[in-house]
Amino acid sequence: MIHPPRVVARIIDLLNLSGVSSDAIIEELRDHYLTQIEVAISHGTIEQKAIRETYQVIASTNFNAIDQKVSQKRKWILSSLVLGLMLIFIISHCKKSSKTITPLESTALVNVPDGWPINSKTEQITSGFGLRMHPVSKTKRFHKGIDIQAIIGTPVVSTGNGKIKDAGYSSCSGHYILIKHNAQYSTRYAHLSKIDVTYSQSVAKGDTIGFVGNSGISLAPHLHYEVIKNETVVDPMHVIAP
Repeated sequence: MIHPPRVVARIIDLLNLSGVSSDAIIEELRDHYLTQIEVAISHGTIEQKAIRETYQVIASTNFNAIDQKVSQKRKWILSSLVLGLMLIFIISHCKKSSKTITPLESTALVNVPDGWPINSKTEQITSGFGLRMHPVSKTKRFHKGIDIQAIIGTPVVSTGNGKIKDAGYSSCSGHYILIKHNAQYSTRYAHLSKIDVTYSQSVAKGDTIGFVGNSGISLAPHLHYEVIKNETVVDPMHVIAP
């Protein structure tokens, strides 16, 4: 659906007035609210009513939590950079380099998320990584992960050792979980029916963390699975072991 420029501009103005300062977050939220308008219209709501109700939602939403998350993310990046420099210094000044590096390399390999998130086959992937036609908005958008078809209640497992960095609900992703595996890798699991972990909990590869669902913006039960490397999404199929 092609949205009138005035609608797009008004959404951006409302987000700015609500205190959202990051251009990246404004762009993401803009796309989210435009999709909400499209979904409402597809369910029979008159276009003007859908637009007006979306304006009201934006105006009444507290975006402080989003800004706090961005601040926490910046702090985490700075901490990771300091930790990385310290690690390089220790390794470069260690006389017994071969004996010291081996355990570090071993730990890093264990924490790489190279497993399957559910008991499934490649044929069950209904949407791959990259540019695709969005099933709801019917517009071309970048798909940040892969969608794996499964029945509701199918156990979802962690694809590597790590710690729960975020677990909650959003209108787009439904029930979701974010796991930090190491300084490079994180994984995200979305549209769940139930979350079975808590914030800051440590998990091992193969541990059940939740269950497949149809929450958020989703047309059928499936798991949306993302792999993030160095703060950038990558094709999960390039990381999953054969």
